[in-house]
Amino acid sequence: FLVASTRDARAGGSADAMAEQIASSVKGAHEIKIYETTSHGTDLFGDDPQLIPTLVRWLTSQEKLK
Repeated sequence: FLVASTRDARAGGSADAMAEQIASSVKGAHEIKIYETTSHGTDLFGDDPQLIPTLVRWLTSQEKLK
């Protein structure tokens, strides 16, 4: 589960581009969520009150796959 924002600039490029690159190399189930914001890290939870429930649902679904 990758979460990034489009205007969060990082040394190697934007955070959303890095998240997309990581997602493209992941084997197995994954989900990527990109926000149109400058937020970074845990600040993204403040941008979207549904992010925590979405993350919990995804984690729960992964546990069921085991």
